[in-house]
Parts: sequence; structure tokens; C-alpha cells
Amino acid sequence: MPLGLRVIIRDDKHHQMFERSKSQMTPFFEDLFLYLGGLVKDINNKIIISGHSDASLFVDGSSRNWDISGDRAQQARKVMTMGGMPSSQVLQVNAFSSNRPINKENKKASENRRVELLILTKDAQDKFNQLFDDSNINNPIKKRLVRQRLTNPCYVLKRIMSNQPDTKRSYKRWNLNLKDNYEPESVQLGGVGVQLLRRCFIDISLCHGVAKDISVGGVGLLVPAEKTIPNKVIVVFDKTNRLAGKVMYRRAVSEKLMFLGVEWISKNERLRSDIVNRLQLQAQLKKPKRRA
Repeated sequence: MPLGLRVIIRDDKHHQMFERSKSQMTPFFEDLFLYLGGLVKDINNKIIISGHSDASLFVDGSSRNWDISGDRAQQARKVMTMGGMPSSQVLQVNAFSSNRPINKENKKASENRRVELLILTKDAQDKFNQLFDDSNINNPIKKRLVRQRLTNPCYVLKRIMSNQPDTKRSYKRWNLNLKDNYEPESVQLGGVGVQLLRRCFIDISLCHGVAKDISVGGVGLLVPAEKTIPNKVIVVFDKTNRLAGKVMYRRAVSEKLMFLGVEWISKNERLRSDIVNRLQLQAQLKKPKRRA
């Protein structure tokens, strides 16, 4: 899927975009970015602005290419805004330092010093927004909170997937609470941990869940009720095995849990059979033990 229109603005033999080792734009390119600001204001597409530097060191021998590439991207944004581009049209401003050279043979070449505009398609914009949406478990801010255990609706489910035993109980259990408030045992039967993905130009993680029953035709899953699960998902069992499926029905188990009936749409019947046989054995070996 195309991400959008990539526009590369860089030095030529007659004009230099920025003064050497500075973020001050020269008059010729300032006029160019003012014109671009007036040009893009008439479209509704979001824009990502990226700054790139060459690999040259500064006069004092230091390397501040991260700073200079970011400052130049910000300067381009400011000039385009002065030219009429709404500030809300910019989705992201990036600094790449010298990590994305055009001339890979000569990383100090002038063509590597540039500013790029990526004018996103509507689909690419939606996928980008999904990546940073608060409901997405791959949201960078939310992932940090998860690591700190400040908020994590799937904490115990993840612990099962990483094979870390629950020291508070004599048998493995799962729940969706941070606190030690366990759901009734009637909804805490054994299962196998899985991950659900949404298929995009990059696979986006939806949530973790528990496979309750599985067959060559499909699987029954328990997932957090707060998650929005699309009709088509990818069920990941481990690093190498995954199957695509279609959600045929949904049933609320409790305020925090939803049961999904998923029918496989993957055509590889041998892979489905192998996964079913392995998970059935895994479930038997991990069968929960009741406390006396």
C-alpha cells in the first residue's frame, strides 16, 4: 500500500538550503518553502516533515547531526506555516540525523543534507493514527505505563504467555485487574495464551487473549471486553505460527471479558492441524490444579 507522495528538497550546485552547521534557511529555499506552504494548504492530507544531515563532523570534532536535522525540519515547518499551511496539517516532524543517506557510498555527500515531505494518503494517515491511539497496546506511551505496571488490562494474561508462574496461587490463573480481585472460577478455566493482530501495512497488535478451545475449523477466545476487535484478525500462537480468522460471533462473559468464536480463513490445512495438535497437548500439560 503506498504511503503517499514523497517530496525531497535538497541542495544543488548553485543553492545551499542551510548555512553550514546551522539551521538558518537561505533566502532561495525560504521562498521555496513559503510557496510549498501555500500550495499544500489547499489539500486535506496530513504531512510528515523529516530532516536529514550528512555524516560530517562539526568543526570542533563533535557530531550534533541529530540536533541539526531536527532543527532544520522544524525550520521548514515554521516557514511553510508562514506560507499558509495550517499547523494542524503537520502530523509529525522527524529527525533522522545521517541514518538515511541518499548517497550511501559517500555519506558526507551534499545530497544527503535535505528536508523531505511525506504527504500521506488517507489510508496511511488512518494507520498512523491507529498506531498512536490509546486503545492500541503498541502505543509507545501506553507501553511505558505497562512496563511500570501503572495500567495494564492484560497483566496476568501476559504473565501466562511469558511462562511466569503466579506466585499468589497454587495454580495458574488469569484476570484483567491490577488488583488482586479474581473473577469467579467459573470464568477462569485453563487456556493457552495468544495475541490478536489487525492486518495493515504493518500488523497492529490489538490485545492478548486466551484460547479456550480450538479445532481445525476455528478457535474460541477470551479477550478483554474493553477492546474493539475487528471482524478479521490474525491469531498469533508463537513467533512462527499464526492463523488468520473471521469473528463469527461475540458473547459477553463478564464486564471485563468477551468470548469470540473465530473461524479460520487460512487455507493451509496442514498448518491448522499441526497447531491444533500442539495446543491440545500444551493445554493438557498446563491443566490447572485445584487447591484442596
